[in-house]
Amino acid sequence: MKPEEVIERLLSSVWVVKFRKITTGKIREMKCTLSHEYISRENQRKSIKKKDLLAVWDVDKKGWRSLYFNTIIEMVPFVEKK
Repeated sequence: MKPEEVIERLLSSVWVVKFRKITTGKIREMKCTLSHEYISRENQRKSIKKKDLLAVWDVDKKGWRSLYFNTIIEMVPFVEKK
């Protein structure tokens, strides 16, 4: 998946990203976004991308996390269960 596609998706809403951790090789999932709708004003950043690394907002942990584009396995839209 191209970095531009990843960023475009994350700017639109919350996504569940399945990725492989660089340090351990384990597969993890993270519910994350870049949409200002889900990130408080004081936590918003201007720069989110550096070469092959992207800073994403972890919705569950309420903090910024690093995500490498080349470790992404799958992205699916988050659907809140009612």
